[in-house]
Amino acid sequence: MEYVTIERKITDFIDKISINQIKIANELQLKIIILIFKQNIEKININFINNILKSNEQEVQNAIDFWVENGFLYVDKSQKNINIKENLDNNSQKQEIINIKKEFQGNYISERIKKSESITIFLNEAQNILGRPLSGGDITTFLNLKDKEGISEEVILMIIQYCVEHEKFGTRYIQKVAIDWIKSGIDSIEKIEQKIKEISEFNIYWKKFERITGIEQRAPSSKEKEAVLRWFKTWNYNEEMVKTAYEICVNLKNKYILNYIDSIITRWRKDKINNSNDLQLNVKNISQQNIKDMSSYELDEY
Repeated sequence: MEYVTIERKITDFIDKISINQIKIANELQLKIIILIFKQNIEKININFINNILKSNEQEVQNAIDFWVENGFLYVDKSQKNINIKENLDNNSQKQEIINIKKEFQGNYISERIKKSESITIFLNEAQNILGRPLSGGDITTFLNLKDKEGISEEVILMIIQYCVEHEKFGTRYIQKVAIDWIKSGIDSIEKIEQKIKEISEFNIYWKKFERITGIEQRAPSSKEKEAVLRWFKTWNYNEEMVKTAYEICVNLKNKYILNYIDSIITRWRKDKINNSNDLQLNVKNISQQNIKDMSSYELDEY
């Protein structure tokens, strides 16, 4: 992409930038905008900035996006360099494009920041949690969650924290989680705390099941989640009992079949077999042949 400065002189940039924009801009963002105005050449490649500032490409891109969204750089998506040009006032077509970007991006963010000091604190905190500079797109997304979805700053930050703790750093993922939770009625700190507690609790159950079955680490299906929660939480079966049900399934079917395991445990529940002692007592009532081939657990009728 090509980036063109709205103002050619750094003194003009200083006159235009607001105190709030300075507050929210991080060190890398400030370094990059100063470097862009400092260089008296036609084009600056992203790699050129990387080499000077010793930052990776994504961090540089995020920092540039911040200034695009704040109305100080103009994007031409047909190019891949940062382009510094002389004053664009004489080019009415380009000037019109730049003014549109300033109105819908730069000014929007600037005005939102000016309206409340809490916005600055909120965005700084989001940036600290993510551990990276916020791009203009990040800022717009977080403000939209607040303004359009009606999600409080505290709730958004808590959701960001949850996503980061699960190694999900993308803004789109954070946005999806936030909207999904709000639609499900999870719209307060207390409800989010409860949701996170439930997720953490399930993750413990799921890791037990992963150990039992040896399946590769992956997200569970909805049926697996429902079954595992029922066995461990609702019916309070321990890991040993679930492992026994799994081994019966493998011995009879030679593979992992969720429905079959669930049928075994459901039968135990019906027969009031709740632990290994209950199971041993039940086994004594089964013929030796049935114990050998486990035919008593042929549950195809389920």
